[in-house]
Amino acid sequence: PYSLASVKIYYREFERNPELFTLRYGAAIAQKQLPYASLLPAEHRNTMWNCDGWTVPFWGANFQRFVLYMVRDNHSRKILGWSLAESENTTMILEGLEDALRNTGVFPGELCQDKHSFTKTAIAARLRTETEKMGAVWTITINAQRNAIAERYGQYLDAICKEFTGYLGKNVTATGKDSRPAQEVLTEYARTANFKTLEEIKTIAAYVVTTFNNTALPVLDNLSPAAKYDLSEDKKCFKITESERLGLLRPVTAYKVTRGQIDIKVGMKIHMYQLPAELITRYNNLKVAVVYEDLTQGIYVSDLSSGEELGFVEPKRKIAGAICDQTETDKKRLNQLAGRVNGVTTK
Repeated sequence: PYSLASVKIYYREFERNPELFTLRYGAAIAQKQLPYASLLPAEHRNTMWNCDGWTVPFWGANFQRFVLYMVRDNHSRKILGWSLAESENTTMILEGLEDALRNTGVFPGELCQDKHSFTKTAIAARLRTETEKMGAVWTITINAQRNAIAERYGQYLDAICKEFTGYLGKNVTATGKDSRPAQEVLTEYARTANFKTLEEIKTIAAYVVTTFNNTALPVLDNLSPAAKYDLSEDKKCFKITESERLGLLRPVTAYKVTRGQIDIKVGMKIHMYQLPAELITRYNNLKVAVVYEDLTQGIYVSDLSSGEELGFVEPKRKIAGAICDQTETDKKRLNQLAGRVNGVTTK
């Protein structure tokens, strides 16, 4: 058999082979063993935006974790826009981008983000097409160097969160890179009394963003991201008006009315809107124009050819299936549905 010394020699040789190292540890880890380029930040603000999500280090109800999606300026590191959700989904990404566009009034020269299912959606494809017509560049990458501004500043956000009770981030009880909270700490945080509500998480997220933007950073010569941003100017980005912003992210789109309702799919979620009987009679199996600001509130519907405004339609509410579970509101909605069906049939 091989001696221990021989095995160690072979193992050292094995680890120096990048192909074998990749097979054993994966491409992401192997990439850290290879040479890399040192990239300078953008020369001016809004030239490049970096986007990524960060898990907020607190537990919500039933051990729920929340993701803070941030859009950062590559030049100043300032967080220009953000959104919060239970997972990094298409809706929250659009909300974060829209927040950044609303706050700056521009679309960046380059939008950089990692590979995400959002990039494969029809909404992202249309947004990319429209912004590339302006001259903007989209970068979808797995290279940590290209998106480093978004991925390497979690330590600052963690540090800000530590002042809140219930913090469950890195180095709660130790400083080692592989450390984890002691079991006593986990048991204490598992108490229902220490769970954060959604509103508390949102408040903490807003505080973290504001505090980070106004904290002096050594990498910025002890300027804060907000101060660095204000000292710069827009040179390689694209000015957009409010109507252009809404056109990019909330475009007027044609949707077919099927079985008296309009279904809008965003990511993995389907939003449903049931039309009143009069509109069902006129437009069932036809297309109408739809525009919206917030899908959770409702949609505005108009005639596709004439532009006639047809009204505002609220989201379709689900009704309890078990009779014993039905409330008075459920019974009222069932009667409304029966009336709607009778109205269509009578017409």
